[in-house]
Amino acid sequence: MTTKSMESRKVKEKIIESRWDNHGDCCSCGWHGALYEYDLDDFEVNKGKMRLEAHCISDNEDSSDHRGVRIPITKKELNNL
Repeated sequence: MTTKSMESRKVKEKIIESRWDNHGDCCSCGWHGALYEYDLDDFEVNKGKMRLEAHCISDNEDSSDHRGVRIPITKKELNNL
């Protein structure tokens, strides 16, 4: 892993941890999982919408069509990812 990708990973982790309480719920069902249930690699950067996205991992129903977790990011953060 390159230095740049390691730094990017640290930035992503910091963003997710700092905003998890307010933005860690599924936008479809509202299920709010524990952060440790996700792997950092589960979160993809959506540059066009300026956010990190991860799938819903709710066991209560078929969550394959859920919008999932959406964590907003700033332009500065996006440039560091």
